[in-house]
Amino acid sequence: WKEESKGKEEQPVLSYCLPLEEATGRWLCDVPGGALWREAQELDTIFTDNSFIDTPANYETNGTTLVRYWGQKDALLIPPCWLSIGPDAFASSHTLKALSVPHTVQRICSGAFRRSGLEHCELRSGIEEIGPFAFAETNLKAIHLPDTLQRMEHGAFAGTTLEQVRIPGSVRKVSEFCFENNTSLRCVTLETGVEEIGAFAFRNCHELCELNIPDSVNWIHPSAFEGCSRLLHVNASSQWKECYPDLYMNCIRQTLEDSCNEEV
Repeated sequence: WKEESKGKEEQPVLSYCLPLEEATGRWLCDVPGGALWREAQELDTIFTDNSFIDTPANYETNGTTLVRYWGQKDALLIPPCWLSIGPDAFASSHTLKALSVPHTVQRICSGAFRRSGLEHCELRSGIEEIGPFAFAETNLKAIHLPDTLQRMEHGAFAGTTLEQVRIPGSVRKVSEFCFENNTSLRCVTLETGVEEIGAFAFRNCHELCELNIPDSVNWIHPSAFEGCSRLLHVNASSQWKECYPDLYMNCIRQTLEDSCNEEV
């Protein structure tokens, strides 16, 4: 990494030096200083000034992987210099509340943000895979899943505080335990293209009350919505209800039982 002024530009130039091959001088990124700030403005996020750009010394890297973040920022824009975020890279970042992941990142590995202080996260188009328990057990309240996303591994968002989620059609399967124990989750929308909902995918999402299922879904594991006692509004084709009557009626039955118990 290096910082230098060029010509008469008032803004310093930041050059992120990341060799793509051993002993080469090729750079993955060479962007003028302030570009990251302008990029954040375009994102229309909570980031409002360049104080969220951290120093290079707080990033530990290995090739094109961000291995560890050692900083103490509460809002952070990751520089567009890496293709993946490694396992447990932000697991110790308890002060981190808001994060923007750049378009260069294609993969977020296992447990990358698990048990961190993260509350808000924006994933740019380019992300393809979210690993097991990547965001598990955080206070995550909102996240945007871009249409480039292809895989969400088991437990990816288990135990968060998401209130609603839109799963793009580029994701063929909602994996096992993916949103388990999301006690604040109220609305789930699956877009056309999603084909399968795995075992315990939404187990114990007690506040889940609205579910939108496209015709492209051809398999739902019987335990996918176990413990979703408030799931009353299931927007799906009549064909889906005919294929999975037990699951649909189980949601209604659980809700009726809970209502009776409350009255008693």
